[in-house]
Amino acid sequence: MSDNRPVSREICDVMTERMEERLAKHSETLDDLKECTVKLTQILEVHNEKLSDYGERLIHLERRPTRWAERVGTALISALAAALVSLLL
Repeated sequence: MSDNRPVSREICDVMTERMEERLAKHSETLDDLKECTVKLTQILEVHNEKLSDYGERLIHLERRPTRWAERVGTALISALAAALVSLLL
């Protein structure tokens, strides 16, 4: 229709109706996409909270061997000090 010829009213009405139907479908699709976006955002927030919790748990678990090694070291030093004291007495 780019050749600038006149279009009959019937053809114009049919094309307008088709365009309105397409626009309605696109509008529904956009509404569905907006709903999906909201749901995905909520899911991401929940996952981010869980990741944060997992990060804290991981840090806590990584510190455990260090604490255990410190306790063993302290116990050995205490045992050695007790042995030295008993030898001296």
